[in-house]
Amino acid sequence: MSAFPLNYGSTGRLAVEIADGRLHGVVTPPPAIKDVRAATAAAIASPIEFPSLRQAMLPEDQITIVIDLDTPAADQVLAGVWDALANIGVDAGRVTLLHPASVGGEKARDPRGALPREVSAAMHRHVHDPTDEQACSYLATTASGDRIYLAKQLVEADYVICIGAVRFDAFLGYRGTFSAVYPGLSDTENLRRAYGAAHVELGPDDPRPMRERVDEVGWLLGAQFVVQVVPAANGGVARVFAGLAEPVFAVAKQAVRELWGVNINQRVELVIAAVEAEHGVQSWSQVAHALEVAGQVVSRDGRVLLLTQLDRPLTPGLEILRDARTPRESIKPIQEYAREDKGLAMQLAHGVERANVYLLSRLPPDQVEELFMVPLVTEAEAFKVLETGDEVVVLGSAQNVVVRHTGDQA
Repeated sequence: MSAFPLNYGSTGRLAVEIADGRLHGVVTPPPAIKDVRAATAAAIASPIEFPSLRQAMLPEDQITIVIDLDTPAADQVLAGVWDALANIGVDAGRVTLLHPASVGGEKARDPRGALPREVSAAMHRHVHDPTDEQACSYLATTASGDRIYLAKQLVEADYVICIGAVRFDAFLGYRGTFSAVYPGLSDTENLRRAYGAAHVELGPDDPRPMRERVDEVGWLLGAQFVVQVVPAANGGVARVFAGLAEPVFAVAKQAVRELWGVNINQRVELVIAAVEAEHGVQSWSQVAHALEVAGQVVSRDGRVLLLTQLDRPLTPGLEILRDARTPRESIKPIQEYAREDKGLAMQLAHGVERANVYLLSRLPPDQVEELFMVPLVTEAEAFKVLETGDEVVVLGSAQNVVVRHTGDQA
């Protein structure tokens, strides 16, 4: 018998015991670094394939720091970056913090909490609004002929630093580097064009047009220096990398595979997917990504137990799913839907169409049922789902897991 204490939401913890003969795979989130600020400063001091920041920028440069919404320990990472900038002689008033638009209901957190009060007060902070026609400036035209518009704070900056997390992403394969820039810091048209259905037929390392577009936009912007982290348990940071975008991305992806990868040689009847809240917030994006991962592991018409503390209102795309008679019936309207949350709505629709999904959450039970899931209100109800002899895969912090198939996955 193997025991797994699974953290979910912000405060949930479920102690699961699985007979060894039933267990076919498990992911335990890696431990977090204790001093993220120091680790960030150390990474910047020895950048990967990049000169020191002292050689790469001038103290009088206007600097824009892009901080992705789902960056773990963003305040500590930013503090480490500021330590490096302060050593160069950069004035905090010449620094702008820029957050991309949200597609899943996440609210951008102020990451200046670990900075000295006078530094925090001097720094500018802006959350991008893609619906504001004055917010973007023309950057360039892509090789395929698409005109790219980005937030003015990016286009007009002398130097851009991208902070974010490298992790599994159903649309990109891996999120990271300039995925914080595009499409979240673009206009509404680019956002709607970018967020389509997840590539359920592709593995994380397969080439994807959207990932190529993200990298092209980063190149057109001329941004090079990035600080990227790999998530850890409890919303922490397991690794920090800094330097030139492409080699940093390659090293960080390898770390993600090592720390968050699970080898699956067959699909199973039951997947337990715990979804940790990041920064204390449980979002539909986290839950949709976790269900996407579980869908790569569970057999057709198998069961997925999602452990969450979700209490967010439905996004417009999810309203389409709720109004449909069946999950399959919702897929075409969602495909034709032109809003930023199209992707997560498609993830959820595919997930509930493929498997029987049991959702432990703080949502009204009737609302969960309307989304074609079985509502669970208590942990006791969750334990009842486990009372079978089914083969099981256990996924801690499932939204971060990378699945590697090693056998026939019919």
